[in-house]
Order: sequence, then structure tokens, then C-alpha cells
Amino acid sequence: MPGGAVTYQTVPSSCRLCPAACGVLVTLERGPDGARILDVAGDPDHPLSEGYTCTKGRAGADLHHHPERLDQPLLGRPGAGRGTASWDQTLGLVAAGVRRIVEESGPGAVAAYRGSAAPFDAAGDAVAAALFTGLGAARFDSLTLNASAKSRVGELMTGARVPWPSPDLLHTDNLLLVGQNPLVSHGHGTAVPNPVVNLRLVQARGTIVVVDPRESETAHLADVHVQLRPGTDPAFLAYVVREAFRFGVDEAALATCTRTRSVEEVRSRVLPWTPERTATVCGVDPDVLEQARDALLKGTPIAAATGTGTTMSPSANATEWLVWVLTMLTGSLDVRGGTIFHPGFLHPIERVRPEPAVDPGERAATRPDLAPVAGTLPTAALADEILAGNVRALFVLGGNPALSLPDSEKVRAALQRLDLLVVGDVRHTETTDLANVVLPLAGQFERADLTAGTNLPVVFAQYTPALVAPVAQRRSAAAVFGELGRRLGLPALGPDAPALPDPVTDDAVLGALAAGARVGWPTVVAARHGLVVDAPGPGWLLPNLLPRKIDLAPPELVHRFTAFEGLLPSPVRLALVPRRLPRQVNSALRDVGMQSALGPFPTLLMHPFDAAERGILDGSVVEVSTELAAVVASAEVTEAIRPGAVSLPMGWETPNVNLLTADDDCDPHTGMPRLSTFTVEVRLAPRADD
Repeated sequence: MPGGAVTYQTVPSSCRLCPAACGVLVTLERGPDGARILDVAGDPDHPLSEGYTCTKGRAGADLHHHPERLDQPLLGRPGAGRGTASWDQTLGLVAAGVRRIVEESGPGAVAAYRGSAAPFDAAGDAVAAALFTGLGAARFDSLTLNASAKSRVGELMTGARVPWPSPDLLHTDNLLLVGQNPLVSHGHGTAVPNPVVNLRLVQARGTIVVVDPRESETAHLADVHVQLRPGTDPAFLAYVVREAFRFGVDEAALATCTRTRSVEEVRSRVLPWTPERTATVCGVDPDVLEQARDALLKGTPIAAATGTGTTMSPSANATEWLVWVLTMLTGSLDVRGGTIFHPGFLHPIERVRPEPAVDPGERAATRPDLAPVAGTLPTAALADEILAGNVRALFVLGGNPALSLPDSEKVRAALQRLDLLVVGDVRHTETTDLANVVLPLAGQFERADLTAGTNLPVVFAQYTPALVAPVAQRRSAAAVFGELGRRLGLPALGPDAPALPDPVTDDAVLGALAAGARVGWPTVVAARHGLVVDAPGPGWLLPNLLPRKIDLAPPELVHRFTAFEGLLPSPVRLALVPRRLPRQVNSALRDVGMQSALGPFPTLLMHPFDAAERGILDGSVVEVSTELAAVVASAEVTEAIRPGAVSLPMGWETPNVNLLTADDDCDPHTGMPRLSTFTVEVRLAPRADD
């Protein structure tokens, strides 16, 4: 650059920290020493987010330049001679280790853990998936820690692997959110871009009903907030379904799409859920139930969504089932303004029938009772598989299992037992601290990417190029796993995909992935702010593409519903529910820039009544315990949470809510561990001199 001049440029991109994928404008400073990211702000020309971005997205510059960013490959565990290494040395060691373990113990002794951040790197995720498939590695996915009910319930009801249903947010006038707080999470399994504006538009058109034990940020916008006892969501939904039968169901939709016997089975199961019984079990005023009923059963389609508040609890399957039932009975499923199915961008899925929901027979040897979910083994079995010697090598991409899995102490002990723990990440984490191979990956602004998720409210695509070159020895995940695959004799995108250049580039992978997309790749690349793509509207799935009519009463789900009351915590004890904080994404951003200085902080929410009974004041240091462990937190005494419930945030080292839970307390149909709605004791923490 002549004379060492410094230039400034603002370019459009997308935030890839959560599924909402908001459009952002990134301000760059380019000088003789390279480029710096100065600022990340909302992009007003983005078709979905329209200038909105949250505090997490705006922290993108701080995250990019964070002092804990990984710059060099690392070999060896901390305290055991860990040092930097070249890429050639690192990938040679990994390839040799994988070959040795496969020869000695078979391909299943190599496993992969796909964390929640992995899908936000489209090229890297695709190349890594092809590598692990080619190896025959055991696959574990973080969705089995928070969303397995969404996959399994749909399979049981339709007989096929169907997309997760999601609310038609942009058209509905009747929104039901159960255990979901999109103002903070931007949705769960379904993305809610520009959440405040979009939810207020729903309110302007109609009503919002929020079901949550906590007065969440989203509950403040609700027309009706059902602040029920944790875990009793099935009771509330059964009551609404019962009332739907009384008000009149959509007979035409049921005759076309459902098995007649299953409708009558549902009717008989919900009949006992009178307003009086429901109010007692849920611990809510009957008038609130009536208000929710009237808001929902007003004759327009219901757009419904569940969140981690329900999917991580023992009643997950029953809750998800009853949401399907309610939307089907009211003619709200796969219709405009109701609960819809995304038809996809890269693979237009309305052109082929969904795959049958067939049990592949694969099991974790230590947990043969738990079937795979969405093609992956239940993550709750991972630690046992390692400790039993069945898994000897583990790849971790886009996740932090040392902190996010239940029974964290057991998980960390297992990770330290591995012959080979390979972690690819952008920064140091609790899991990289246990690895003997650490891969420094390019961050979101250092690689090309494609946003085209099936969790968005419309069919949308946005390409963003790399804005700055990776510094030091950082490499894109696609390049890393493409090179590792070459060393192991495996093609970058699998045997049936077109050959890619060597070395593999993100742009080449993205172009290959988009070969069968709804619009040509050059059109996507040219749309700097992204584009909404023409695609079939609601009604493309039901009933014509399903292999059979919908079974509204699969025996497995009916059984979970009839058993849910027996799984509830005792009403005379405290039930813990986790939550998300506005300035973090899972375990990320806890110490990034102003995120670490500004609240809210990871306090224990506790109702004044429960606090007074235990002599606890606002700000008291308390001990939260189960039979497994105890953690220490600061109490926040507030009426924002109902009596009998307490809440700790997920994703923190201190306090670590996952120390309190076990990985063997699993749902029999999904392998989902109990990460919410479990009994705890809370008391003032003993003083050091006690």
C-alpha cells in the first residue's frame, strides 16, 4: 500500500453466531500491517433483519481480536509438554493416529462431536461431515442435548424424516411460544430475525401466548403469559386440545391428513384435563387458562414453537407431541399463518418424498437401549463410550463438550482418557484445555460462507466472502478437514461429489454445495445483502409427500404423556430450569469485550417467597445442590420467576449448571438427558470459616 496509507471500508456480511444470521455491516481498517475489524453494526438493507443486530452480533469485532484466539496448531495437553507445531506435523500426527486406532479397534473407535456452532460454517461443516462419514466414525451431535424431541416426535407421527415445524412468523396473527424466549435466543430450531419488531407486528395483527415459568423478556410482550409450574406444559396443552375438540376441529384437514382412530385416541386422552385439574397441576389461575384458550382458539391458524425450556425437560416428547396435535386439529399445520415446514434452499425437498423414519440399528455399546436420533448417537452416551474404551479418538468441531454435557466432571475425566482428542475452534475453551491436538480455525469474517438455513422464516440465501485474511496459522475448517481427508484417502465431499481443488477452498465447497440449489450460484454471490428466494408456500408437504397419514397418537408418545406427571419434581421442593443470557451464545462471549462487563450476570433467580423461607436475601451467596454435586451462585430475588422454581444460566464455568445433572437419566425414546426441571436444594453457602 503506497506510503503505508490506511484506508477504511464498510462491507456487508452476516453474523454467524446464532441461527438468525442477521445481516451486518463490518467496518474494516486496512493498513501496511494488515486489516483490522473495527466495528460490526446492523445492515439496514438485509431483507430479514432490516438493520437489527443484537449485542452479541455487535461484539463481533471484540471476538475477532480476542486475546484468547487460537493462532497456531498445538500438540500435547497443557502441563504435559504442549507446544506449537506446523500444520504438516499436526495433520500428519492426526492422520497417523486415526489410521492406527482404526486398524486396532475399528472405525467406530473414532468419533466426532458436532457442536451447535458447526452448522454456521457451511463449507467446514460439509467437509468435516464427509470425512467422518467416509471414516465410518461414530457421530454425536449437540442437538441430542436440546432438540431430540423435535426430530423423534415428527418421525413417530409421520413415519418420515420431516423438517422441524416452525411458526409462520411473518404472517401469523396467533403465536404460541412454549418454553421459548426469542428476544434472547432468536429462536430454537427456528430463527426469529429482528425479534422485537416481528413479535410486535404479530401483536398488531393478533395475539401472543407465552408459556414459561419465568417472566422472560419475551413474556413481557405477550398478551397472555401462562406462568406454569416447571414441567407441566403437557397439562396446559392437553387442556387447550380438549377445548379445541369442544370448540370444533378442522374436520376436512383431519379427514385428509390423519388416521381417524388416532383422533379419537387423542380425544379420550385429553378429556380428563378439565380447567380445574389443569389449574391445579400447573399452578395457575383458571382465568389465565381461559384467556390463553380464547386467544388461541379464535378460528385463525396457530403458529407454534417450543424451546429449550421444554425440549431439555423430561416432558419434552409429550409437549412436542401435543403441539403437533393442537396444530393439526385446528387446521394450522402446513398452512399460511400457521405452523409450517421449510422447503429448503440447497436441496428443494418438495421434489422428493422424505426419507422413511427407519431405525438404522446403530447403538452405543454402553447404552444399547438408546436409539440414534436424526442419524446421530445420543450424546449422553459419549462419556461412557470413552470410559469403556469403545471410543479412543474424538474430533470436536464447533462445540465445548467439557462444559455443555451433563455430569461435567465425568465428561472431563473421559476426555482426558482419550488417545486422541482433536478440537477445532477459534479460541481457547474448557475443551481445548483438555485436548492433545488443537486446530486454530478461521473465524466468521476470515472465511467465505453461505447462510441458507432451513430454520429461517422464509427461503433465503446470503453469500459472504472472507473479509480479512486469516492471521498467523489460522485456517478454515474446510481446508483443514479437506487436507486431513486427502491424507486418509477420502475425497473432500464424499465419493459421489465433484472433485475439489487441492488445497480445498471455502468458495469451491460452497459452489459445489449450491449446484442443485433453487437459484444459480452466481445470482447468490451477486446479492451482497442476501436474497429471498421463490419457493413453494405452505401446503407443499401435507398430505401428498408423506408415506402415510399422520398418526396423532403413536403409542410411544401417548405413553410419555400418561407418565409425565410421575416425572415432575415434588411441588414442595424447588425445580431448577436453565436459561440463556442476552450477552452470550451457549458458552461463548462470556469474556468478550463489553459483554463481560455488562449485565445480566449468571445469578440464581429465586422468588421472594422461596428466598424468605431459606433466609436468603438478594445478592446472598447460595449453594445449589443435587445428589451429584453442588455449585455456588449469587441469588437474585425476583418475582420474575414463579414460586417453586429457580433458574441458573447455561454455558458458564461458574456456576456450571451441568455439574448438577447426570447423563444416565435419559428419555427412553430420544436419549435426551434431563437438563431442566430437576429438583435442587438451595441454602446459604457455608462461609469459609464455618
